[in-house]
Amino acid sequence: MNTFIRNKEFRWITLSDWISVFGDSVFYLAFISFATTLENSTLAISFVTLSEMIPDTISFVFGYICDRTKKKYKADIRCAFIRAILYFIVAVFFIIGKNWFVLFCVLFLNLLSDIIGNYSDNLRFPEIYAIVPKEEYESSTGFSMGIYYSIKICSKMLGGVILIFLNYSYINFALINAVTFILCGVLLLRVKKQVEEKMLVYEYNNNNNKSSFFIECKKILDNKMVLNIIIVFILCKSIIGTLLPIGYIILASNEEISTEMYTLMISILNIIPTIGIIVGNILSGIIFKKIKIIFFIIFEMLIVSIMIFIMISGISGKLLFPFYLFTFLLYGILAVKFNGFLFSNHDYNTIGLSVGITNTLLTLCSSLFLTFIMFITNIFNYKVTLKMIFIFSVFTLIYIFVMKKHYKSIL
Repeated sequence: MNTFIRNKEFRWITLSDWISVFGDSVFYLAFISFATTLENSTLAISFVTLSEMIPDTISFVFGYICDRTKKKYKADIRCAFIRAILYFIVAVFFIIGKNWFVLFCVLFLNLLSDIIGNYSDNLRFPEIYAIVPKEEYESSTGFSMGIYYSIKICSKMLGGVILIFLNYSYINFALINAVTFILCGVLLLRVKKQVEEKMLVYEYNNNNNKSSFFIECKKILDNKMVLNIIIVFILCKSIIGTLLPIGYIILASNEEISTEMYTLMISILNIIPTIGIIVGNILSGIIFKKIKIIFFIIFEMLIVSIMIFIMISGISGKLLFPFYLFTFLLYGILAVKFNGFLFSNHDYNTIGLSVGITNTLLTLCSSLFLTFIMFITNIFNYKVTLKMIFIFSVFTLIYIFVMKKHYKSIL
């Protein structure tokens, strides 16, 4: 938080992020609501949901483009205003009415905006690299990520209320999103001169770097220590990504729980991860700043393994809630530590591609692993699935300890 108060450039960039996530979150809820009004609404919702995954799956491409971009900060400002224009066009399409033609047009424009947003997100890493000292990175990003997720969850909670208040006027939601992006661009413009001055020396070095995409990828993947940390983080994230769906199934299979109690427990189970991640993000840079990432990876996987073992043993669903909270709190800390690790082990010219590759792998691996786990659950039962996840967790822990021993002097 100290960096947010003292560093004007970081403060305005962070505020623009917070405003954009509010607009994006409420518009997404409105778009889902629009999809439900169409015939075959299930298919319409599926299209909207799947389109949200596309930008992250090709994030490595935008990471490379980001690293090759001249005048990155100016490009970031342009992204904000272009996205505003796109949502003004979306508002025009919503005037036409409620049909599949409008859905596909809005879907395309929203996807285009998300792709530009992914590129903009990748641009943020070199910007932060230039304006925030390395020793302040974890504390500053931990605070900003914590507030970011707080706004995101509050936006989703308030989105339904706003939807009713605006009488399901999807046009107004598109206009709200457009205005938020204009505000983002204006906030970024406030510190344009200061940020560009700090980025100037990095931009000069970047202009002299003309390596191809494959050469840059090879440079990143050749760093075995960094690659191994990326691999274990992806394994950890993939396992954690199965915990909520498995939790729903365990609660649903408990015949002693009434329908009303099940609804309440599901609601609590949905809130717990968000609270845990937010608290973990904020605590990461305040209390755990000097503790290395490998400690949290090991601790997280130990807790997850114990939690899954308890699930297998058939413990009451209510007693799992503290484990869920602690697991996601640790993940909130780990996410900040991981970003800080990437930040510390890459230079200005490769940070965008590194983050892009990581985001792509995280999205693909997490989605594929969850799909596989749900497939196994449907064929057999959740207890068989839990045993598989437990074995996978134990093998991940073994891999982590072998890696830690190999890189003992660094990790």
